[in-house]
Amino acid sequence: MLDRFAQATGQVGRIEADGEGGVRITWEGALSVDLYRRRVEGPPLLTPYRSGGYAQFEFESDRRESDPHGRVRWLRFGAALSDDTAVLPTGQGKVRHLSVGEAGPQHRWAVGDVPVEHSALGIYSPVRGVLAEAMIGASTLVSFSAGTLAESWEALADESHRTLRRRDLATVMLATGLGNDAQAFATVQAFADAGDPGRFDDRFGWAPSDEVPTSGRSATAGFRWRHGAWSAQGEVGASRWREDGAASRQDQALVVDVGWDGNGLSLRAGHHAIGRYFGMVSSLAASGVGETYANASWTVTERWGLTLDLRRSRNDLSRPPVPPPPITVPPTAPSAPTPVAGRVDSVQVSSRYAVASVSGLALTANAGRSRSATDDALSDQRTDQGGVGAQWAQAGWNAAVGWQHTRLADGGVVAGGQRGNAYTMNLGRTLSDARADRAASWQWTTQLSANLRRQRLSGGTRVDTDTWTLVFQGERVGWGQLGLTLGTSRGNDALGSDVRMEWMQLEGARALGERTGLKLYVRDGRLHHGALYEYQEQLYGVQLSHRF
Repeated sequence: MLDRFAQATGQVGRIEADGEGGVRITWEGALSVDLYRRRVEGPPLLTPYRSGGYAQFEFESDRRESDPHGRVRWLRFGAALSDDTAVLPTGQGKVRHLSVGEAGPQHRWAVGDVPVEHSALGIYSPVRGVLAEAMIGASTLVSFSAGTLAESWEALADESHRTLRRRDLATVMLATGLGNDAQAFATVQAFADAGDPGRFDDRFGWAPSDEVPTSGRSATAGFRWRHGAWSAQGEVGASRWREDGAASRQDQALVVDVGWDGNGLSLRAGHHAIGRYFGMVSSLAASGVGETYANASWTVTERWGLTLDLRRSRNDLSRPPVPPPPITVPPTAPSAPTPVAGRVDSVQVSSRYAVASVSGLALTANAGRSRSATDDALSDQRTDQGGVGAQWAQAGWNAAVGWQHTRLADGGVVAGGQRGNAYTMNLGRTLSDARADRAASWQWTTQLSANLRRQRLSGGTRVDTDTWTLVFQGERVGWGQLGLTLGTSRGNDALGSDVRMEWMQLEGARALGERTGLKLYVRDGRLHHGALYEYQEQLYGVQLSHRF
């Protein structure tokens, strides 16, 4: 069992009996060294990659220990070193993760990268800091966490590595069971932006608006309940936050969700209303966003299912733009700016039917309509979409085809619209020596996929793209793996310029004993964009890894 786990996850395990009769499982660690050379031709502004030879080191350590009393202790650490600034743009070293802690039947504590998951309006985010939890009696939990929300350990130590504000925080949650079906909880949070926000604003050329909090506190209370087919959860919150030199603001938030699961029928409904000035430290919700929804999933027959979804949402969020992301290759088309405030109404229906006369065949269909408008009337979009598809899988074969149509009309100040069709296809074949009485010792998979897009803009301009991908993957247990990916994409942009891409990736891995592995890889990518530019990137390298 451990040998197969090590091959699948890249971790070497060892089972040891301790002196007290308990069992300790230690996943020791791993070290890998990559040496590679890259050649880049084309405009340097298109990519952060540069030609040259580079080295990259990765280290992982994960130790876990259990004792007869039900306590589990762990120590996890991961780090990387590289002289390739495209891989580690914040410097030559990076801490991937760091965590040490212990969990028992009545307690848990951790230091480092800790997940704090109290509630949707309280805090539900990874924190770099400390976490301590304890059970009081049989059903009451007290949880405390303090630390900072920072992009990385490097951004925590050096302000020049930050692209987001660093936020220090402390939070407490008290949760208690109410019988066998319900739980009530309350949370309190205090937070403050750290460092020099003025320097941050100067670096990226914008000043924060009055909706960006720099310090504040919030409190929430909620419940979770489940009885039979019914379930419900809700939470209310209030917050006060203030920017330096400005008056404090207060706001409230409410989240309620209910559900019912019956024989072949599931119903969901909810209402979320989060104030524009509600200070958030949770990744599950955003200030200024409200939504009311209803959803139904109905298994009409044993082979036929229907889903209906209705939503009305509103966005009052007004924030400055984040720093632009690095340019990608191929260049990513800029997305439309998020409206300062607006509303969206949508309805979606989908269906799936399993064909009884053809084993493994299923048919799907979907349709929907949405309307979104901004309060300034600059945009009033209506989108209609629908599509059909078929999927089939049987005895090592799989196949799928699909068609999706979209039509968008904008009746705002700047009228416009577009319509498009997308055609998808996928065909795959898997061969192996697997039998009913034993697992496969080798496997070979071939996968061919296509994505054809036809788009028509309001002025009659055509934007077409055809993308084909072919993938080969082989594996033999105890020997190694081989993979080859070939791809091509051809089309044109809105100005009529030809856009062509080709890419290839070849990788081969070989096990050198139980703990050491060798991998060779070659990658090649080419981009041609009319008369504007041509870009080519080639990379070939070797990786040596060892588990200890």
